[in-house]
Amino acid sequence: MSDIIDPPTFPAQAAQQVIIELIRAGKLTVSDEGIFLLKVYNRLKKQYEQDKKSYE
Repeated sequence: MSDIIDPPTFPAQAAQQVIIELIRAGKLTVSDEGIFLLKVYNRLKKQYEQDKKSYE
């Protein structure tokens, strides 16, 4: 596992890191032209951005 990115500080990068780690772990696969992965990424990013606002 690579360095852990702080979600409230860098929401987009943290969401990307989660997706990559889930693919490496075999929990997500690239199917449906990546649409599901994009949905998961966007949901994570949105949550991390909301978390960021609550920390400010």
